[in-house]
Amino acid sequence: MEAVFARGDRRLGAVLLEVFKNGAKFDGWSEHFDLDRWLNAMEKEGLDPSFYAHRERSYDEVFPWDHIDVGVTKEFLIRENETARNDKITKDCRHGCNGCGINTNDIGRGLLMSKIMRIKFVKNEDMIYISHLDVQRLLQRAFRRADVELSFSQGFNPHPKMSYGNALALGVESFGEYVDIEIENEDIDCKELMERINKQLPDGMQFIKCIELQGGEKALASNIIYGDYVFIIPNKLNLKEELVSSKLEEMMDSESIITTKRNKKKKIVEIDIRPLIKTLSLIDANEDEIKISSVLATGSKQNLNTNVFIPMLLEYLEIEMDPLDVDIVRNDLYFEEDGKMITPF
Repeated sequence: MEAVFARGDRRLGAVLLEVFKNGAKFDGWSEHFDLDRWLNAMEKEGLDPSFYAHRERSYDEVFPWDHIDVGVTKEFLIRENETARNDKITKDCRHGCNGCGINTNDIGRGLLMSKIMRIKFVKNEDMIYISHLDVQRLLQRAFRRADVELSFSQGFNPHPKMSYGNALALGVESFGEYVDIEIENEDIDCKELMERINKQLPDGMQFIKCIELQGGEKALASNIIYGDYVFIIPNKLNLKEELVSSKLEEMMDSESIITTKRNKKKKIVEIDIRPLIKTLSLIDANEDEIKISSVLATGSKQNLNTNVFIPMLLEYLEIEMDPLDVDIVRNDLYFEEDGKMITPF
């Protein structure tokens, strides 16, 4: 009977009145429902339940509710039905309009469709001394000054919909940081967004690349696996390239590299960092400095903190110095797909 009334027309009004006259009450409860009473009423009115509930309808049929304007066009609903029959998925309308019709009439007038932008930015100069939380606050203020409306989460304590890649450690320079930002200004493209925001950012912070996500892309935080780093070590011992290269090869040839770190429970534990080092190679060694490139695990599942890696690197190079004297640059972050490293773009 639910199917009959869901697809029924005005003739069912007489059926409903007849059933009520015959004593039907609280039929939504199974202990009060009497199917025969409904079938008898339909038969009295000359109606067949199968006509409403079991008959296949064509797209050309005029439905009882076609005169009601709900804002969404019938053409869109037909298209969606065909999409479902073909086992396809319609993208989230926040990632681009699907043409349902709601935005072209009084019902949807003024309705904003949000979109998600993936942005790559640099963080250098004095900005390396502000924390990850400070970066979040800085960007929120920059968007507000640039008159770019951010989308917010629902609930008692709404937050801007912004998601970042792996947090950058304090004091580390980077040319490859990423953030996904959902905005309400559907008329803003990537070029305009970058121009408006860069005018509001301080020296040392700059948006350098932007794409609009279409839906289905990998999330940043849960899918970033590696980070590409450069470590710049003062060459106080005047080590030669050949010696440094051999030391790095020795480190990579090690089956395990055991060190200690403090876990989340503040206990000192032993860890093997060798599986967390993907590559390690010498860029240059001159009388002033040694530059070493390394790709390290930098994700939510596995992460090699540079504060743990650098002391072991110095130990293999037989250099005694404060690890804080080593400058760090993060060039980029990577997903892994089919065994290959790819950027979030």
